[in-house]
Amino acid sequence: MTALFGVPLLAGAIALVARLVVVAFRSTGKGDEDDGASTARGPWPLAISAMIGFGMAGLSSLYGGWPTWATLLAAVAGAAGLASVTRWLSRTSEG
Repeated sequence: MTALFGVPLLAGAIALVARLVVVAFRSTGKGDEDDGASTARGPWPLAISAMIGFGMAGLSSLYGGWPTWATLLAAVAGAAGLASVTRWLSRTSEG
């Protein structure tokens, strides 16, 4: 059961670091000045934050001794919650 939450958490953390490297690389390049802002859009920030939220909430509730159904419900709520916070923060920073 730990792998169900640990794998998405690890994949999300790796994807987050990779995304930070890509955004930093694009913003320091000699390309268009809008490259950094254009990479912040799209489904990837939401997917990465959902993976991290799913893993964190799932592992937290799993080690808290919750029943299996409650652990899965908490993991889904964590994914939805962190993805919605990401969406909210990305909207306020665009504009």
